[in-house]
Formats: sequence, structure tokens, C-alpha cells
Amino acid sequence: MRAAGHNPRTGSRLDAGRASAKLGRMSKHDQNEDPHDDDRSRNAANIGVAVVVVILLVVGYWLINALIRQSKLEDCMLAHRRDCIAVEAPRT
Repeated sequence: MRAAGHNPRTGSRLDAGRASAKLGRMSKHDQNEDPHDDDRSRNAANIGVAVVVVILLVVGYWLINALIRQSKLEDCMLAHRRDCIAVEAPRT
């Protein structure tokens, strides 16, 4: 497979003229961008993904525990036991 814009005989890029023309058309805003802005946005995205992953892990842990409790309760009831659910007597 051949790289786009690459001439294998001469080893040069075919679109070098287009790249230099594009640089000439760049606005002042594009040329003066702060390189740290890209890092900040990437860090913010990474933090957001980490928060989502932590939330998913916590919800998954809660769900697994709820399913285990429900399974144990069903097993107890299917065994015809009467003390499956702890019921506290009202204090008088």
C-alpha cells in the first residue's frame, strides 16, 4: 500500500506546494494558538473519562451485591425457611 501523496521514485512529497500554500493562508489566530490549550483539553477529557469509569465501577459493584442478596433471599425462600428476612419486633 502506498502512502498518499508520496512519490516512490523520487522520495519527495507531491503536496509540498499545497502545504506551504496552506501555511500562507493560516490566520493569525491559528498561528498564535497556545500549545498548552491542547494539553488542558486532553487532561480535561481524561479526567472526565476517569470519572465515568469510576461511576460505572461503583454502580456495577452495587448491582452485583444487590443481585447476590436477592439470590440468597430466593434460595432461602425456596428452601421453605421462615427466617429469611430479619424482622425486628416493635418495642413497647
